[in-house]
Parts: sequence; structure tokens; C-alpha cells
Amino acid sequence: MTKARDIASMLSSTQTLSNKTFVAPALGTPASGTLTNATFPAGCVINVTDASTSTQVTASSTSYEDILTLTPTLKKAGNKYMLRALVPVYHYTGQSAIGYYVRIYRTTSTASTISEIKIHRQNETNTGECNGVVIEGFDINAVSSTEYKVQLKSNTSDSYPIWCYDNKKASLVIQEIQV
Repeated sequence: MTKARDIASMLSSTQTLSNKTFVAPALGTPASGTLTNATFPAGCVINVTDASTSTQVTASSTSYEDILTLTPTLKKAGNKYMLRALVPVYHYTGQSAIGYYVRIYRTTSTASTISEIKIHRQNETNTGECNGVVIEGFDINAVSSTEYKVQLKSNTSDSYPIWCYDNKKASLVIQEIQV
């Protein structure tokens, strides 16, 4: 009976845990408390940062233009980031085919493209189309204070794409993954 009371008392109290290693709990098991210097199993998401905009902007160049910028706070050196962006893009085809690129770009700590996708549309004179572009990538060299941008560019000056057309929302989500 004493053991049962000890377990009941432990389950009904909150605790601050330091320097503990956790294993994944069984489904339906509630977890709470303040974690200090905790170690999670590899592959766990330990931090999520996001940004969004619904400001409609018409691209005005064949160079990359910024849609969103986000600088997450790295919780532990050596972890990886998984990045996912959603960009609603409207494009109108004038007299020629249109192609546009969407990318996730790391601007600090050895600038580089994390992921890039190209959308191409054949000429269908005076018609438009709105696409939701989803792009994902991993940064295996994540460091503290790294800035990430979601960018878009067109390959033609005949007709430029519009992001967040009709106030649709573009977003960037960055998840820090425990290694």
C-alpha cells in the first residue's frame, strides 16, 4: 500500500527535472514539468519556429525577391533544422510561357540554397492560375542565429508571378530536430 501511495503522490505533483534522459512515453500518457538540460531521443522535434504573411506582392524582377525571413533560435549545437514553406503563387501567362522558382535560402553562416523548385507553365494567352507551392529541405549545418528566407523569382519579364494573391497566406515553419 505504501508503494501505491508513493506512486499516486508522484503522479499528482509537478517536478523540475535536471540532467535526465527521456524515452518516448506510451500514447495517451500526459507529460508536464520544467525540463533543464534534458536529453531527448534522436529524431525528436525539440523546437518549432514559424512566420507567415498574407501581403500580396507582384514580383518585379528576374532575380530572387524575399517573401519571408525567419531566424530561429538553435536550442542545442549540432542539431538539424527541417524547413517547410508554403507559398500561394498566381501567374498570368501573357504572350509567352512563364516559369518561376521558389527557394528556401540560408543567408548567414555559409550562404546557400537549402531547397529550390521550378514551376513552368506553357503559353496559354491571357489566362491565369494560382498554385500552392510546398517546398521542404534540411539544414544539417544549423548554427545559432542563422537567417532563412523564402524567395521567388520569374524567368521572364513578360509576366511576373504574384505571391499571396487575394491575401492568401505564405508560411515558413522550421523544426529543430534532436540528433
